[in-house]
Amino acid sequence: MTECFDYRLKRPLRGHYPGGHKSLSQGAGYDFSQTTPFVTTAERSRLALRDSLLDPFQNLKVKVFRQPSRLDVYLIADCSASMAKQDAGDKSQPLKTLYTAISRSALRQRDRFGFFAVNDRLIESLRLPATGATGAIEVIGQRLNHTLLTGGAKAMAGIGRQIPTSSSLVFLVSDFHWPTTQLDACLNSLRQHRLVPVLLWDRKQMQGLSGYGLVTVSDPETHTRRLVWLRPKLKQAIRESYQARLTQLTAAFRRSGHEPLLLDTPYQAQAFNRYFLTHSL
Repeated sequence: MTECFDYRLKRPLRGHYPGGHKSLSQGAGYDFSQTTPFVTTAERSRLALRDSLLDPFQNLKVKVFRQPSRLDVYLIADCSASMAKQDAGDKSQPLKTLYTAISRSALRQRDRFGFFAVNDRLIESLRLPATGATGAIEVIGQRLNHTLLTGGAKAMAGIGRQIPTSSSLVFLVSDFHWPTTQLDACLNSLRQHRLVPVLLWDRKQMQGLSGYGLVTVSDPETHTRRLVWLRPKLKQAIRESYQARLTQLTAAFRRSGHEPLLLDTPYQAQAFNRYFLTHSL
């Protein structure tokens, strides 16, 4: 069974529906906000005796608290061909595992979960608005298991238009083999949300191909094939190019105020727990 992870936001929300996260909304709760005149909030059970006695105009004061609020959690998945199962690695299975882990983690904290699958267009059959209905989430999960990952990821550039403007927690899962302009447009469209970019890379690809000699390499999105002579120098170049790309992506995310989470091994809940403990969202 896929293990859930814990997430807590350090910055309060502006949510209006009761939940489990700190918010700026006033209501039933235990997070003290301020005191206010009794005439504005006639709550006798919350009289602030000390502030009432110290008030120079002898006005009664009552305590006002902030209510914990609900958070909407979204998973935006790159369903392009580069995420499909290939000889050099398989990112489709980790993507399905993340769907299960994130959805279950959200429901466990009484939050709502939403999902969008994207390649060169938004895949309508996998669209899931934020919901707490377990049945609907399982149906989309089953469809994802049988979805063919094809094409590029051009529709990612404007994906933020699909999510309501209220601040949500968004997991953006991809290998991010995109042009820089497309990545910048995607991050800009999601700027009002608490974003967690999840780099789903395969360690086999990062370390280079195994063996030596003539091999055929192909681009799954453009279907371009090329015959190359695999040698130690080329394998080292492949490793260095992945490291350079990781540095470039990290810089791009940090310019937008986000810290990426690299997943190059099977899913572990501890990696997500560690991320939320060490980063402010």
